[in-house]
Amino acid sequence: MNTDRPAVARAFQVLGVCLIVAGTVSVGATTLSSEAQAQNTFPLDKYPGFGRSPDAVLRDDTIAYWEAYGRERLISSCMGESGFEYVPAVAYPEEAMLAVAEGLGVAVSSDPSLESPFDRNRTYEVELTPEEREGFNQALFGESAADVAEVNRTGLLPVGRMDFATGGCVGRVKAGALSVWDLRRELDDELVVMQRSIAESPELAATRAAFRECAQRVAGIAADDPADVDAFVGGGGSEPQAATVLSECERVWAVGYRQSQLTAAAGLVKEHAVAFSELEARYSHDIMATVRNDDEFLAYLSDQVRVTDSPAEALGEAH
Repeated sequence: MNTDRPAVARAFQVLGVCLIVAGTVSVGATTLSSEAQAQNTFPLDKYPGFGRSPDAVLRDDTIAYWEAYGRERLISSCMGESGFEYVPAVAYPEEAMLAVAEGLGVAVSSDPSLESPFDRNRTYEVELTPEEREGFNQALFGESAADVAEVNRTGLLPVGRMDFATGGCVGRVKAGALSVWDLRRELDDELVVMQRSIAESPELAATRAAFRECAQRVAGIAADDPADVDAFVGGGGSEPQAATVLSECERVWAVGYRQSQLTAAAGLVKEHAVAFSELEARYSHDIMATVRNDDEFLAYLSDQVRVTDSPAEALGEAH
């Protein structure tokens, strides 16, 4: 995919992405077994937009990409009503986009000779007369062609213009759009507090005591959690002893930590019960079936995969 995109497109394209690297679960610096990993499925995974476990992350990225394409379709229609051409152009991290495509069964093969929608829109704009180009940018962003060109050149917003490029068709569509990430963004600070509360919870205090007893019993190590076991090895302690502790005691930690997570998450959901109920209601139908049956979206996604330079090795690009 052509990454030389206008700064305005990078900064203001309507999208939402919450790509969280999810793989082996670690507590401290210690990798847990598959059994312990299963215990650490994020307790908010069932809520769209809050996924952290691999399947939930893929679900959320799929919904978000589909929603972003829907918004781009609305922008395209809006621009058509203004007398201009504009093809939907979803800005999304390549790695996440490729994972979405694979999850939906879209063939992952590249054809770099194809022109990306960003390039198509750029080519169209360049071929306009100066007067038409001014109208195009006013219709799309609510900004002058000169200001948009300057932002594209420098990558910097005009001083004092945090609302830059939030007018026009882009602004109107964004103002009326809902996103799978909306509640997640609203609760970002509280999610941080929730995570901190786990470390201070009575459940985790009891878990530390149980882990300490187990570590002492099976290997004679003074350790309150798996991170302490790592520190023991780092300080010159016996690796076989540490391995014994992890083998015999990791489930104690995983189960206890899971319970602490569940308690903290339940408190957050209870505090925002109405918002979480509305979120569930919005996606209560089989949203993934809807996505899979959107042939226009799947065709667009297939084209995006084909214009990537190297689908199998794409590193991702945040816009």
